[in-house]
Amino acid sequence: MKPPPIEIGLRLPNLMFLTRPCREFVSHTLKSQGFAPEQIDEIALVCTEVVQNSFEHASDKEWHTVEIDMLIDEEKWVFTIRDEGKGRLQQEDFDFAGKGPPSGFHDRGRGTFLIASFSDKVVVRDAPNGGTEVEITKYRKAADQ
Repeated sequence: MKPPPIEIGLRLPNLMFLTRPCREFVSHTLKSQGFAPEQIDEIALVCTEVVQNSFEHASDKEWHTVEIDMLIDEEKWVFTIRDEGKGRLQQEDFDFAGKGPPSGFHDRGRGTFLIASFSDKVVVRDAPNGGTEVEITKYRKAADQ
């Protein structure tokens, strides 16, 4: 009998110090679910980049909220983040296949490049209540591979 998927939802204020506990929570959860250590490191990096991006760029307001949903099942990890940003991120921001890092990589664009590089799938869409939603998928690799 296969275990049910784990579904977790968080709603966070845009306080940068919350990036690290969020990353650690994701890492510990993935470890407990048997993800391979190198995948946990990659996913932790992706988590850090996408959360920081939403905290920093999602709104012109000083304070805003970011919603996170995480699903873990036997096959994959899916991380969905919704924020108030309107049109800042586009699907093409994550299209680096065959192109390598963006020009000016040392200044801006590192986050989207790292997210795309360490994810199996990234989908950007309008959030149901306005703003932007980014869904990131990483397929599971067994811990012994």
